[in-house]
Parts: sequence; structure tokens; C-alpha cells
Amino acid sequence: MSNDTHETAPTRFVQVGDVGFAYRRFGRPGGLPLLLLNYFAANMDNWDPKVTNAFAAEREVILLDNAGVGGSSGETPSTVAAMTRDCVEFCRALDVRNMDVVGFSLGGMIAQQLAFEYPDMIRRMILLGTGPRGG
Repeated sequence: MSNDTHETAPTRFVQVGDVGFAYRRFGRPGGLPLLLLNYFAANMDNWDPKVTNAFAAEREVILLDNAGVGGSSGETPSTVAAMTRDCVEFCRALDVRNMDVVGFSLGGMIAQQLAFEYPDMIRRMILLGTGPRGG
């Protein structure tokens, strides 16, 4: 994590079942990480580095490509509930048990489902341009 930024952090991969999740982890270590969940069909490079690097100046940031999107392998799940399960398994694979979350659009729906089903994992969340699952 050291001095990496959104632009310089290496893309890493973690295998969870049949899916190889692409992710980047950078910023100031210690404290709770901030997981950023993006909109439909967006990959981690669709986040604005000015935003992600500003977060990373104060804390660790984790960017993720959902299954079947960007650098991640596998099939993209057809439901928010399945995407949420993928997110939980991804976090467990990284040994991230507690975090803050920013969810944008579809990512916000995943964040809400995550907080509802796994409240012990989420301390705080920010929802951007989103609504509840299904509407």
C-alpha cells in the first residue's frame, strides 16, 4: 500500500470460487478500509482519481471490479443479492471483516443489501445516486 495512488497501485487478483476478482488497495494503512462499489458495468478505473486519492490521503481504499466486469473473471450476477454475496466473499478473501463503504448507483444497492444482511461488516456507508434494490 505504501505511497501508491489510484494510478500507481498494482492491480491484484484474488480467487473466490470460479471468480478471479481484480482489485486495487492503496492509501494510508490502519483503521477501517473504505470499499468503493461502482455503478453497472463500471470498472475500478471509472472512479475519478481525484476522489479516490483524496480518500486515500486519510485511509486505505479498496477498489473492486465486480464479477464479469473489467479485470475480473466469471459471470456477472443477475441480482443485487448475488452481487452482495460476491462482495462478502471478496472481503473475506482479503480478510476485511469491518469497513466503511461508498456505493454509487448499483454499488449503492449492493452497499444497502450488504448493510442489511451483514451489519457487523459495515460501520458507515455513503450512498451516491442510488436507490433501494428494485426501484
